[in-house]
Amino acid sequence: MAHGSSPASSAHPVPAPWCFRRWRWEEVKPGSPGADPWPKARSGHRLVFHAGQIYLFGGYNPNLTLDDPEMADDPHWAQHSPLFNELWRFNVSARRWTQLTMHGEGPRALASHTMVSYRGRLVVYGGTGSPFGLTTSNEVFAFNLDTQHWETLAVEAASPELPPALYGQACLLDGPSLFTMGGTSGFQYHIDVHRLDLEQKAWSRLTPDPNPLVSDPFLPPARYRHELCLHQKRLLVLGGGTSMEAFGFEQIPAFNLETGLWERQTTWPNRRSAQEFPEPRRCHSISHWGDGKCDRTQSLGPLGPTDIPLCFDLFADVFLCGGFDGDAIFNQLWRLHLPTMRWYHIKCPLPHPVYFHDATVTQSGQAYIFGGVTNMESNTRSDQLYRTWLTIPSLREMAWEAVNHYCPNLADESSETLMEMGVPREFVSRLFYGSDQAG
Repeated sequence: MAHGSSPASSAHPVPAPWCFRRWRWEEVKPGSPGADPWPKARSGHRLVFHAGQIYLFGGYNPNLTLDDPEMADDPHWAQHSPLFNELWRFNVSARRWTQLTMHGEGPRALASHTMVSYRGRLVVYGGTGSPFGLTTSNEVFAFNLDTQHWETLAVEAASPELPPALYGQACLLDGPSLFTMGGTSGFQYHIDVHRLDLEQKAWSRLTPDPNPLVSDPFLPPARYRHELCLHQKRLLVLGGGTSMEAFGFEQIPAFNLETGLWERQTTWPNRRSAQEFPEPRRCHSISHWGDGKCDRTQSLGPLGPTDIPLCFDLFADVFLCGGFDGDAIFNQLWRLHLPTMRWYHIKCPLPHPVYFHDATVTQSGQAYIFGGVTNMESNTRSDQLYRTWLTIPSLREMAWEAVNHYCPNLADESSETLMEMGVPREFVSRLFYGSDQAG
């Protein structure tokens, strides 16, 4: 069921000396060139990091034909083309993709959906089929990573509480609460906020019905393909747009979860270059890193908007990358420091501009980006995987990175051999996650 192969090579070249670099994109190459399966180029997919693995679900590529020879063994391609009804798992230690076998009836809306991981399950909500907007969804599916079986969550909701069938909405998971905001039906854009309690399996609508007699000055424009982050019990809405416009980042809409009211959050400009704020955009990605705490230095009191935190990388940050404004595709990396609401332009551009991609971040602070549209005129999509460190990891993680750099085929050895060589069991388990040798 493998669709593509990594570039062939007769032998591994001698690797360059390894050194740690933060904020520098690296293209991830497979551990065994020419032998490992690799997902086809796509856009509109979703990535999630869970238990040391990256999961990729869905996507869209209109440039592939129904009789594409590399899709011949895919049992879903004939029915869903040009959408991908497939789930891949990427082992970040072995640097290998595995296409998972899926059982049961799963989602059919396979583009611009949302996906989170919760208690050993991948939860997929919303999305669209093809043509876009004609087959949208408000169903919720859960994929059990142990049994590899899909199930439809039977959610309870009165009609006013249930979100409409949309795609391109943003979602965020906080404990058992799945918050979702905005999206489009293909004909109309929305900005309503809903919450799904994954334990009670019940929807609730958090935004009231608009009152035509009362104007809310803080109600943001409806949008799709935006992103969300949670800060101080507020859902911050980052970018997004419609088919005609894209929204910016100087004034960020914020939905207060305690009051149920919209607010407006002012952000502070970047001071290190001429560009003060990210350009307005939609179809970008964000990676959230940090918990807002700092324990490496003594606190010198509350931070003001012009202060620079002493232990910057332990605070809560949002990293924004790529996107599209209707004319230009972006490759910049921006950092929003949430405690001070200041933007920083990181000199770490992607190798090429991209939008309709997705990103996720590991537990050690390494961001991964896969796929997306790279050229508007040719409608070209990418199958490249890039990564960069967002923080300085532990020496233990650095050592494991170096070992995999110099020995890229460790997963070809048995777990017993590796432990006899002195590789700690924790790292051996990472290499063989999901295989018979895991343990």
